[in-house]
Formats: sequence, C-alpha cells, structure tokens
Amino acid sequence: MKRSLLPLLVLFAIALPIGAQARPTPALRAVPDRPTEPHEGTVRVRYDHIDDETTVSLAGVFVAGDGLRFGGLYVMAGKVPRRPKLASLHLMVESESWQYLKCNTLTLLVNGTRVPFGEAKHDGDVGRKGVTEQMFWTVPVETLLRIANAKDIEGKLCGTPLAFSESAHTAWRDFASRMKAAP
Repeated sequence: MKRSLLPLLVLFAIALPIGAQARPTPALRAVPDRPTEPHEGTVRVRYDHIDDETTVSLAGVFVAGDGLRFGGLYVMAGKVPRRPKLASLHLMVESESWQYLKCNTLTLLVNGTRVPFGEAKHDGDVGRKGVTEQMFWTVPVETLLRIANAKDIEGKLCGTPLAFSESAHTAWRDFASRMKAAP
C-alpha cells in the first residue's frame, strides 16, 4: 500500500450508510461544468508523479452556523481527470470550548431531499486561542455531486443550523468540476 494513501484510506474506512437516501436524478449525478464566477473557497489540484494520483481539495467555504467552514477532498488515479468512487467532506470550527465532541451528526437537505451523513470521525486540538475541531465524513462521490448540482442546500450539525450562500454553491461546483477536463 502506498504511504501517501494511508490517511485517505483511514477516512474512507469510516464510510457511512448513505444507501437509504432517494436515488438522485441523472442531472444531480453529473459532473458540473467549471463555474466562471468567483467564490469564497480555495480549490487546489495536485498531481503526485511518484504515486501517479491527483488530489483535489476544497477549503474555506463558510456556512452560516457558528463560524463553521466546509471543505472536501477526493483522489483520482493518474493525471487525467476522472470520477472517483469516494469523497471526504469535512467541517472545521474554532471556538473557545468544545462544541461537537459528543455530538457531530450532520444532515443536509439537498433540493428538499434529506441526506443523512450520520456521525463524523472527530478530531480536535486545544491551542492558545481555544479549540479547533474537525469532523470528517466519507461519502460516495454521487453525494458530493448532489451537493455540487443542488439549487438549494441547508442542513444541521447537531442543533446548529447550516446555510449555504451562492458563493458556497459556486465553490462546491468548482470543486466537483475538477473531475472532468477543462474546456
């Protein structure tokens, strides 16, 4: 097993049961076109020539709800963009004390359809400025594509309501669009 894949495999090993959700329409499963509008997130694409894999990451997408920041990551074999099987989604929050240590269940409404993510793999650290918490969910790539193609997304992390701006929607579309070659 390649050493650089180990952290990703750990994340993917905690894949959650998402099979109970409604089957999305073909339009929601399609890889979106790359948006031309600017957005708040940072999408990075890195090719590792030694392992022959491309990692795509998204960071810095703010959601209304206690300063939470959404992000994601997926890995594609080779240099040519292609659709992976799994993606990792994560939320990060910095606060004065632990907020999601005992409760970190995420549920999104994607175009009005409930998408339960269940409990996250939780990680955190205490620093001089307080606590940094990170929560990770491994999902089928179709779930990421549903989020990227959605017209309306809202959700809850435990009792914290989450709202996504148009800029956040654009960031998710940009992130998912990297699964296909740029025009």
